[in-house]
Amino acid sequence: MTKSPGPDTTSAYFTGLGYTVDSVEQDNVGWDSIALSGKRELRLEVKGLSGSEIVVDLTPNEYAAMQKHRDSYRVCVVTNAQDLPRLSVFAYSPDAGQWESMDRRRLKIQEITAARCSATSACVEKDAGVRPS
Repeated sequence: MTKSPGPDTTSAYFTGLGYTVDSVEQDNVGWDSIALSGKRELRLEVKGLSGSEIVVDLTPNEYAAMQKHRDSYRVCVVTNAQDLPRLSVFAYSPDAGQWESMDRRRLKIQEITAARCSATSACVEKDAGVRPS
């Protein structure tokens, strides 16, 4: 399995801007990396896509962090990740009241409800004469 170039592309971009980038992915905090420059701290959520269309899912934890830390949260999407990676960084714009990239593309956010379904093995009670369905 090859590693996604999304984190490397994102880290290289922010390092080029003078940030120190550290992964916190294992900490399950709602973002993948922290970028520090002086007193400025950014929370970077990185998504890598093989195609050019930007459509990503955020986990409930990531989405909650995105809402809570609007001023410092960045959604970093690397498209064409396996060929010619292209990074788009979305930040919340208080003026526009939405998430925008540097080239003024806007994230359309659709809240969804999800469920995980599972079945347990049937238990038959001999005394009650119950049969599994």
